[in-house]
Amino acid sequence: MEQPGFFVPINIVTTLIIREVFRNRSFFPIFAANKGFDMKKEALITGATSGIGRATALRLAKEGYAVTATGRRAERLAALKTEIEAAGGRCTTLVFDVRSEEEVCRNLEPLERVDLLVNNAGLAAGLEHIDQGDTRDWDAMIDTNVKGLLY
Repeated sequence: MEQPGFFVPINIVTTLIIREVFRNRSFFPIFAANKGFDMKKEALITGATSGIGRATALRLAKEGYAVTATGRRAERLAALKTEIEAAGGRCTTLVFDVRSEEEVCRNLEPLERVDLLVNNAGLAAGLEHIDQGDTRDWDAMIDTNVKGLLY
């Protein structure tokens, strides 16, 4: 698989920027540079079943990207694919959990090209005070938010 030409690790700052961009109905400058080109760009979005990931998939499809949407919830990915294709876009879905290096490799290895990567999969677990936190919640967050980004 070729390395992506544009890599977006999602964190709180990126999340806030994307939210503002969507509110203002504008998007990253890369789209302006791609206008007029006939080449279909490929976007890979993790965590595309809800929230920012879903909104990003819809917007990228509208901008002409062929979207590969990933997530753990097959029914939500199917609904996203249906919505994108109904609007004339192209969408492939991959159901897997980014916490599993084996699943990530098995699902992403066959991809030939990724021009835009939006590593959006993430979670927040446990609302307890740190001294009462559950280490299983910490493990889940580290496995998803850190290791999942790196696999």
